[in-house]
Amino acid sequence: MISILATGPAYLVKVQYADGAEITIGYARALNYTKFQGQKMIFVVDNPFPVEIAQGAAPSYVRANLSIYLPKGATPETLALVPHTHDSAGNMYQVASKYFNLRVYDRSTTQRVFSMDYCKVGSYTVNIEAKQVVQCNLNIEGFMLTPNDNT
Repeated sequence: MISILATGPAYLVKVQYADGAEITIGYARALNYTKFQGQKMIFVVDNPFPVEIAQGAAPSYVRANLSIYLPKGATPETLALVPHTHDSAGNMYQVASKYFNLRVYDRSTTQRVFSMDYCKVGSYTVNIEAKQVVQCNLNIEGFMLTPNDNT
């Protein structure tokens, strides 16, 4: 009998920029996402209950939290997920980050299991422990335009 239990980081995380090239940014430890449908509750005076749930009256987007193991020597800045805030001379500047497409693939079957388009990293946390791999938690916002399959 063959075991189907997948252990360890079973998902490969890649990003794709406007030029079309996909680069690997790490291996997924955990992925949580919330899709906001763009609905808004409509209330009237002196009624505590909504009279309508209006579709398309509010923003529609996806907010994801992705925990990944970073490759050795990589940071969110070197992977171009967020812009550098200092130049080579040490002067501080703020540059707008680029949009990217997020793709998560199963390592064993190479099928796409999750995708988001036109993403930006809102915030991130890096966890470094002695003699351990570097873990990064990315808070990403974007659109879910493409189907979450291997098409």
